[in-house]
Amino acid sequence: MFSFFKKNLGYFEDEILKIDPNKGIVSIFDIETSGDGDVCTASVLNEILDPVYSKQGTIVDIGAFVGWVSMLGAGRGFNVQSFEPNPVTFDLLSLNIHRNGLEKKIKAYNLAISEERKKVPYFGNVGGQGTIRKVNAEPSFIVQADRLDNFVNDDVYLMKIDVEGHEFDVLRSSREIFSKRKVYYMVVEFTTWWFDFDGNICEWHSTKISNKCKDFLSFIDGLGFDIYCMSRSGNPFICGPISSVDFERFIVDHHERHLQTDLFLRNRLIAPHSQLQIKKHRWKAKKYCA
Repeated sequence: MFSFFKKNLGYFEDEILKIDPNKGIVSIFDIETSGDGDVCTASVLNEILDPVYSKQGTIVDIGAFVGWVSMLGAGRGFNVQSFEPNPVTFDLLSLNIHRNGLEKKIKAYNLAISEERKKVPYFGNVGGQGTIRKVNAEPSFIVQADRLDNFVNDDVYLMKIDVEGHEFDVLRSSREIFSKRKVYYMVVEFTTWWFDFDGNICEWHSTKISNKCKDFLSFIDGLGFDIYCMSRSGNPFICGPISSVDFERFIVDHHERHLQTDLFLRNRLIAPHSQLQIKKHRWKAKKYCA
């Protein structure tokens, strides 16, 4: 059993999050986990991170926070590369790796991942959620950014990306990895921030959605991945694959209901078959503009 602190992170008090390598997240705040968010992701990861595949490739954890995905992967026998730009959170990530004796399994970097090597402003809580995507606020830190291509030299069994709206830039920073290495699965946080939403759903749909959706879908399809949506119920099932029409509706629906849902991307040619349940779903946004 691994346990680690989320300490002094704004909305968190001192707490211990417990992870069983065989079961995934066990408890947060000493309460058995259920519901959406990280728990849904954990349910899916529990299914695909089979130790039998630990030699297939590494886990790349981008936006590692305090390390729960990294620890879950390391506990299943995978080598892990973790990237966390926030220096306060990175200290906790490093502490958690050390206190669980995982220095040989997890390599942590205090870096943001972007399309070029440069110093970038970091916007967000001192120890909580944040982004290097430009927002209307004063930056909390200046952090170092670099391309993921400069760090990953192995096949990637799982790439997890949680960077508060900067996800597409991370993917574009990884072109060499995708062209030279095998990448089996990706879990990518989804928000409408990707698409620079201006608040007017119909105007936004007609002027922005087509090109930005097509860019993203074309990029993912060109890499050989199918797109699925995570269940929000805490169960290990996914919805999809999501078509281009459904993806537009999916985006609009998520903005209307202020939802954030992780996307599960599966390499259609090489990813192992898992026990994940796959369900069909049609998104019907009330204000969808045809």
